[in-house]
Amino acid sequence: MRVLCLTLAAVSALGAAGASAYDHPSRAPAQLRAASPRSQISPYWNVSDEGQPAHAPSVSESYPEAGHEGAYEEGYGGAHGDDCGGGDCYNDAMCNECCDDCCYNWYGSLAALIMTRDRGNKVFTTYDNNDINNQVFHTQEADVDWEGGFEFTIGRRICCTHGLEFTYWTLDRLESSANYYSATDEISTPLNVGFLEFDGQPAANFFDSAREHRISRENEVHSLELNLVQLPFDSCGGLNVSYMLGVRYFRFNEDLTFASVAGGSEFGDDPANEVYLEVDAHNSLIGFQMGARADYSLTSNFRVFGIPKVGVYYNRIEEVVRLRTGNGIDGLTVAPATAYSFPRDGAKDDVAFLAQLDLGAELDLSCNCTIFGGYRAVAISGVALSDQQIPAILADVPEWEDIDSNGHVILHGAFGGVEFRY
Repeated sequence: MRVLCLTLAAVSALGAAGASAYDHPSRAPAQLRAASPRSQISPYWNVSDEGQPAHAPSVSESYPEAGHEGAYEEGYGGAHGDDCGGGDCYNDAMCNECCDDCCYNWYGSLAALIMTRDRGNKVFTTYDNNDINNQVFHTQEADVDWEGGFEFTIGRRICCTHGLEFTYWTLDRLESSANYYSATDEISTPLNVGFLEFDGQPAANFFDSAREHRISRENEVHSLELNLVQLPFDSCGGLNVSYMLGVRYFRFNEDLTFASVAGGSEFGDDPANEVYLEVDAHNSLIGFQMGARADYSLTSNFRVFGIPKVGVYYNRIEEVVRLRTGNGIDGLTVAPATAYSFPRDGAKDDVAFLAQLDLGAELDLSCNCTIFGGYRAVAISGVALSDQQIPAILADVPEWEDIDSNGHVILHGAFGGVEFRY
């Protein structure tokens, strides 16, 4: 363990001198960054009553051995020297900076989230029968609302300069629906529904000259991270920057439904007069990420922070397409060459990119408790979106099975929570 700690310390010194604690969305293993006398002067000098260096210390004074409580009490923690020198977290010679009484090995945080996503793609589904150029309804009408969620982090100091932490966050399903109603049955779809039938009935009987068209959308989000984070080994004030490396799994699912009820009928009257086109696109991203954390202390216990992360991912995409009536009759293509029945499914492997940025502030309530809050944005590219999969001709089954994965989505919103260190 000592060899690992020394190796990580050397990497940290080369990569980010003067780094401080990192965590998400608060700071990871964070000592209280109160400006103590030790954080304002060099730890390698004793100070005279006039505040000037009195003499250069010996090696034993500069780097007291673990268990030499007297040395810690004299130069690194006063009455709390025993806590810092005798515990697991500050028992290396390199750990002689802001010791105070904030010695800990575990930390954890719990946060609430409220987020939404950018608007989906615009695919027109409805036009006015009296003017084919008057497109009156599209998939973008189903614009999802803000939804809540939660995030928790748990971390463990693995040596003096680094820690290992796990973070999971998710949101409630992002849902939305919209409809376009014509009491005189004067709406139709610009999508080509030829060569499709339901138990002998042409699909046009349901989609064209219809009473009502509906669009509904659902998104599901999950994120899991395991990161090696850099912990403080320098002073406790001013601007501090630290790094992190890790692996991440991110899941983004989108389910889109375009529904129509035949003219002269209403939704709920007779399921046999209703038809549903359901497109489910599921993206499972797994890959490596790297990031950093910058903190700037405004007071001894209040600071602002920024946490950028970026990664490249393998994306396993799975798609399912259903075309059915309300009473469960599946659609069937009646093209001259080959007949296909629904549902259809497909899969694809691709590369995706994900970037996340957290901006916020945090306040230390005590040595072991911090509250935090801020804004988060997550941008993902190289994903499959449901509305992106809809072909111009619904009976074009090969086109359904050729998954488009050049989509992008942005999730954004606020977070706030509390961190405990013990």
